[in-house]
Amino acid sequence: MFAISLLLSLALLSPVVAQAAIIKGPYLQKLDKNSITIMWETSASSQSEVDYGPTGSLGSVATGAAGTVHEVNIASLTENSTYYYKAVSGADSSAVYTFKTASSLATSFRFVALGDSRSNPTMVKTLSTLVGSLNPKPVLALHTGDIVSDGTVTSRWGTEFFTPQQPMMATLPVYTALGNHEYNSPNYFSLFSLPGGERWYSVDGLMVRPLRYVLTSSRFWSATM
Repeated sequence: MFAISLLLSLALLSPVVAQAAIIKGPYLQKLDKNSITIMWETSASSQSEVDYGPTGSLGSVATGAAGTVHEVNIASLTENSTYYYKAVSGADSSAVYTFKTASSLATSFRFVALGDSRSNPTMVKTLSTLVGSLNPKPVLALHTGDIVSDGTVTSRWGTEFFTPQQPMMATLPVYTALGNHEYNSPNYFSLFSLPGGERWYSVDGLMVRPLRYVLTSSRFWSATM
């Protein structure tokens, strides 16, 4: 009886370990001819693993640092090729999605541009669904800023952007620019993995230059590069 009581007491004193669940993503970042970055967020800290391959059987594994915001870079990919992948964190994993690496031989391409989508997740979802039906498929999407109504409120990134953008962002890389409604929040820099210094950048290898936003006198002003 004493042993049973002791085991019960120890069980009650043991901390409950939260199981990680994917709450944002996965979504594609920094597409290139031979590499790509895949990100997602989980409800608790866990390992970062992406299973990927040229077929739905996957077969290869890439890993990143453990945490709640996950960022895994996959390198040594074949140019202009389709890959299948899924994100894995603990016992949870995403559905299997596809991405296509960039091509250096492309003479034209299709892309999506949007902006000021804050506070209108219904519109964002409608756009995401529309993009998924396009043929030929766009290579990437550009968001010109004002992604959410208040970038300092963590929950807005889920309800106003990442949730309604799925599954589009799982198959189409989105390049973003800071708007004034992001309020220069650390949330922005945590949730996206962008080239260069992230505040302003160009993506020459994909024949596109996103808008550049410059911080001047505590206001964001936009200008094309």
